[in-house]
Amino acid sequence: AELPAPKYVTFNHLPTTGKVVFRVFNMAGVMVANFEKSTTTQYQTWNMRNANQFPLASGIYIIHIDMGSAGTKVLKLALVTEEEWAKRY
Repeated sequence: AELPAPKYVTFNHLPTTGKVVFRVFNMAGVMVANFEKSTTTQYQTWNMRNANQFPLASGIYIIHIDMGSAGTKVLKLALVTEEEWAKRY
């Protein structure tokens, strides 16, 4: 069976130094993912999976990016995914 292509989003124009924290919330206000920038470049990729490493469902998500002294950003992400069955529960 052919594996689906990896899904990810790339954030850019981020500070290259200091701590950058990403918090992803669904429309109910529940935090579904929380991760830190792991590179020294202005980019960070995210695999669009929740804290339990399951793919996110289609929907609208709010991403809060805390960049320390560089301030904060709030982004909206509209995610439309193909049907996918979990291989584990």
